Amino acid sequence: MESTSEKDKEDKKEKENKISKPQAQEKVNVEKENILGSKSQIKAKIKPIVNLNDFNNKTEKEEEEDDFDFVDENYTDKDIRKAITEYTKVLKAKNKIGEAKLLQKEFEFEKGKLYIIIDSPVDEARYNDIKSDLLLFLRKKVKNKSLQMEIKRIELEKVKTVYTPQEKFDYLSQKNPALIELKKRLGLEFEF
Repeated sequence: MESTSEKDKEDKKEKENKISKPQAQEKVNVEKENILGSKSQIKAKIKPIVNLNDFNNKTEKEEEEDDFDFVDENYTDKDIRKAITEYTKVLKAKNKIGEAKLLQKEFEFEKGKLYIIIDSPVDEARYNDIKSDLLLFLRKKVKNKSLQMEIKRIELEKVKTVYTPQEKFDYLSQKNPALIELKKRLGLEFEF
């Protein structure tokens, strides 16, 4: 009896292990998705191929930027200020507020050079971000391709912060020497 029951058990196991072709294909597909990811994930992982011939073909905008068919015209400080104001509006429209604030600061203009006055490394980084676009814009607006731009760095005076009553009195007495006389007449002393 044991032999028939053992055979029955073995037959059952074989039937369980045997899978129909559609079920087998589905199982394989599920395993592939687990290993590779879904089709949308696979497509997202594929990077586009760059065609090197596209680098030689310039767009109309790039060709327009390269063309300076105009003769160098004379321009004034007012022309530069007006062009910078226009470019500031362009930057604000692009939501580049920090760069726009940089151009609202003072600048100097002498002998074909525009000096942007900068007082911090942050402003210098912002200037470097917009330098080429700004210079191209200004050259087009004043119709002069010989316009140059440079940075002029200035050092800000470091103001000492006053903390103690003595430091506060000294600071205020420098601004108004009559405070020293008032202190003497009233016989005032500092409390620590």
